[in-house]
Amino acid sequence: METTPATADPAFKIRLSGHKAQRDFWQSKARYAVLGGGLGSGKSFAGICRIFLMPPNTLGVVASITYDLVKNVCFRTFEEIAPPGYIVSHNKNEMHTICADGKEILWRSADKPTAIVGFNAHWGMGDEWADASEDAHNRFIARIRLGERSAWFTTTPNGLNWFYRRIIENPPSACEVFHASTHDNKNL
Repeated sequence: METTPATADPAFKIRLSGHKAQRDFWQSKARYAVLGGGLGSGKSFAGICRIFLMPPNTLGVVASITYDLVKNVCFRTFEEIAPPGYIVSHNKNEMHTICADGKEILWRSADKPTAIVGFNAHWGMGDEWADASEDAHNRFIARIRLGERSAWFTTTPNGLNWFYRRIIENPPSACEVFHASTHDNKNL
Protein backbone atom coordinates (compact mmCIF):
# COMPACT_ATOMS: atom_id res chain seq x y z
CA MET A 1 0.00 0.00 0.00
CA GLU A 2 1.28 3.46 -0.81
CA THR A 3 1.01 6.43 1.47
CA THR A 4 1.97 10.05 1.12
CA PRO A 5 2.92 11.46 4.51
CA ALA A 6 1.69 14.98 5.11
CA THR A 7 5.10 16.60 4.99
CA ALA A 8 5.65 19.63 7.16
CA ASP A 9 6.37 21.69 4.02
CA PRO A 10 3.82 21.14 1.21
CA ALA A 11 6.39 22.34 -1.36
CA PHE A 12 8.18 19.01 -0.92
CA LYS A 13 5.94 16.03 -1.59
CA ILE A 14 7.29 12.58 -0.89
CA ARG A 15 5.43 9.50 -2.08
CA LEU A 16 6.36 6.50 0.01
CA SER A 17 5.31 2.92 -0.09
CA GLY A 18 5.30 1.23 3.28
CA HIS A 19 3.98 -1.84 5.00
CA LYS A 20 1.49 -1.58 7.86
CA ALA A 21 4.05 -1.33 10.69
CA GLN A 22 5.91 1.46 8.86
CA ARG A 23 2.71 3.40 8.17
CA ASP A 24 1.55 3.06 11.78
CA PHE A 25 4.99 4.18 12.96
CA TRP A 26 4.88 7.26 10.68
CA GLN A 27 1.44 8.21 11.98
CA SER A 28 2.21 7.75 15.68
CA LYS A 29 1.58 10.86 17.78
CA ALA A 30 3.39 9.40 20.81
CA ARG A 31 6.28 11.41 22.24
CA TYR A 32 8.47 8.32 21.80
CA ALA A 33 7.91 5.76 19.07
CA VAL A 34 9.81 2.51 18.52
CA LEU A 35 9.90 0.34 15.42
CA GLY A 36 11.54 -3.00 16.10
CA GLY A 37 11.94 -5.78 13.63
CA GLY A 38 14.06 -8.26 11.77
CA LEU A 39 16.92 -7.54 9.42
CA GLY A 40 15.68 -5.89 6.25
CA SER A 41 12.22 -5.07 7.63
CA GLY A 42 12.56 -1.39 6.64
CA LYS A 43 13.20 0.06 10.09
CA SER A 44 15.93 2.57 9.19
CA PHE A 45 14.01 3.67 6.10
CA ALA A 46 10.88 4.26 8.19
CA GLY A 47 12.85 6.17 10.81
CA ILE A 48 14.45 8.45 8.23
CA CYS A 49 11.05 9.11 6.63
CA ARG A 50 9.80 10.57 9.93
CA ILE A 51 12.34 13.40 9.56
CA PHE A 52 10.26 14.84 6.73
CA LEU A 53 7.23 14.99 9.03
CA MET A 54 8.96 17.18 11.60
CA PRO A 55 8.06 20.88 11.66
CA PRO A 56 10.13 23.36 9.63
CA ASN A 57 12.77 25.46 11.36
CA THR A 58 13.59 22.81 13.96
CA LEU A 59 16.82 21.12 14.97
CA GLY A 60 17.03 17.37 15.05
CA VAL A 61 19.65 14.74 15.68
CA VAL A 62 20.05 11.34 14.06
CA ALA A 63 22.28 8.91 15.92
CA SER A 64 23.33 5.34 15.36
CA ILE A 65 25.67 2.99 17.15
CA THR A 66 28.69 3.75 14.93
CA TYR A 67 29.80 6.61 12.74
CA ASP A 68 29.81 4.28 9.70
CA LEU A 69 26.12 3.47 10.22
CA VAL A 70 25.26 7.15 10.60
CA LYS A 71 27.12 8.03 7.40
CA ASN A 72 26.48 4.97 5.21
CA VAL A 73 22.95 4.04 6.26
CA CYS A 74 21.16 6.96 7.89
CA PHE A 75 22.52 9.91 5.90
CA ARG A 76 22.64 7.96 2.64
CA THR A 77 18.98 6.92 3.06
CA PHE A 78 18.02 10.53 3.83
CA GLU A 79 19.85 11.70 0.71
CA GLU A 80 18.08 9.08 -1.45
CA ILE A 81 14.61 9.97 -0.16
CA ALA A 82 14.97 13.78 -0.12
CA PRO A 83 13.22 15.54 -3.00
CA PRO A 84 15.43 17.53 -5.39
CA GLY A 85 16.48 20.81 -3.80
CA TYR A 86 15.48 19.78 -0.28
CA ILE A 87 19.07 19.48 1.01
CA VAL A 88 20.47 23.02 0.89
CA SER A 89 23.87 22.13 2.34
CA HIS A 90 25.66 19.30 4.08
CA ASN A 91 28.95 19.70 5.92
CA LYS A 92 30.61 16.28 5.89
CA ASN A 93 33.23 17.26 8.48
CA GLU A 94 30.67 18.44 11.01
CA MET A 95 27.93 16.06 9.82
CA HIS A 96 25.45 18.93 9.76
CA THR A 97 22.68 19.28 7.18
CA ILE A 98 20.51 22.30 6.39
CA CYS A 99 17.22 21.68 4.58
CA ALA A 100 15.10 23.95 2.40
CA ASP A 101 12.34 24.12 5.03
CA GLY A 102 14.78 25.38 7.67
CA LYS A 103 15.29 22.02 9.38
CA GLU A 104 18.81 21.38 10.61
CA ILE A 105 20.04 17.86 11.25
CA LEU A 106 23.03 16.77 13.29
CA TRP A 107 24.28 13.27 12.45
CA ARG A 108 25.97 11.65 15.46
CA SER A 109 27.50 8.37 16.62
CA ALA A 110 26.45 6.81 19.91
CA ASP A 111 29.59 4.70 20.29
CA LYS A 112 31.08 7.43 22.51
CA PRO A 113 28.22 8.65 24.71
CA THR A 114 30.27 11.58 25.98
CA ALA A 115 30.17 12.97 22.43
CA ILE A 116 26.37 13.34 22.56
CA VAL A 117 26.57 16.76 24.19
CA GLY A 118 26.58 20.44 23.31
CA PHE A 119 23.24 20.80 21.53
CA ASN A 120 19.56 21.14 22.31
CA ALA A 121 17.20 19.56 19.79
CA HIS A 122 13.47 19.45 19.03
CA TRP A 123 13.47 15.86 17.81
CA GLY A 124 15.73 12.88 17.33
CA MET A 125 16.10 9.44 15.83
CA GLY A 126 18.15 6.58 17.26
CA ASP A 127 18.95 3.81 14.75
CA GLU A 128 19.79 0.22 15.79
CA TRP A 129 19.17 1.54 19.28
CA ALA A 130 19.05 -1.78 21.16
CA ASP A 131 22.80 -1.97 20.46
CA ALA A 132 23.47 1.48 21.93
CA SER A 133 24.46 1.76 25.56
CA GLU A 134 21.97 2.90 28.17
CA ASP A 135 24.34 5.81 28.89
CA ALA A 136 24.12 6.87 25.22
CA HIS A 137 20.32 6.64 25.40
CA ASN A 138 20.12 8.77 28.53
CA ARG A 139 22.40 11.43 27.02
CA PHE A 140 20.47 11.35 23.73
CA ILE A 141 17.08 11.79 25.42
CA ALA A 142 18.49 14.61 27.55
CA ARG A 143 19.38 16.56 24.36
CA ILE A 144 15.78 16.46 23.05
CA ARG A 145 14.47 19.39 25.07
CA LEU A 146 13.12 22.06 22.73
CA GLY A 147 9.50 22.63 21.74
CA GLU A 148 7.14 19.65 21.79
CA ARG A 149 10.06 17.15 21.89
CA SER A 150 9.78 13.96 19.94
CA ALA A 151 12.09 10.99 19.59
CA TRP A 152 11.86 7.70 17.77
CA PHE A 153 13.97 4.59 17.71
CA THR A 154 14.45 1.83 15.17
CA THR A 155 16.12 -1.39 16.14
CA THR A 156 16.74 -5.05 15.57
CA PRO A 157 16.06 -6.95 18.81
CA ASN A 158 19.19 -7.68 20.84
CA GLY A 159 18.11 -10.05 23.58
CA LEU A 160 16.89 -9.09 27.02
CA ASN A 161 19.19 -6.09 27.41
CA TRP A 162 18.47 -2.64 28.92
CA PHE A 163 16.46 -1.56 25.84
CA TYR A 164 14.18 -4.58 26.06
CA ARG A 165 13.63 -4.19 29.83
CA ARG A 166 13.18 -0.41 29.76
CA ILE A 167 11.38 0.19 26.46
CA ILE A 168 9.81 -3.02 25.11
CA GLU A 169 8.87 -4.98 28.25
CA ASN A 170 7.77 -1.96 30.28
CA PRO A 171 7.29 0.96 27.85
CA PRO A 172 6.94 4.43 29.32
CA SER A 173 3.40 5.82 29.06
CA ALA A 174 4.52 8.30 26.37
CA CYS A 175 5.92 5.48 24.20
CA GLU A 176 4.29 3.51 21.40
CA VAL A 177 5.99 0.31 20.15
CA PHE A 178 5.54 -1.19 16.68
CA HIS A 179 6.84 -4.54 15.41
CA ALA A 180 7.85 -5.42 11.86
CA SER A 181 8.92 -8.67 10.28
CA THR A 182 11.51 -9.15 7.58
CA HIS A 183 8.69 -10.74 5.57
CA ASP A 184 6.72 -7.46 5.76
CA ASN A 185 9.21 -5.77 3.41
CA LYS A 186 7.92 -6.39 -0.12
CA ASN A 187 11.12 -4.84 -1.55
CA LEU A 188 13.21 -7.84 -0.50
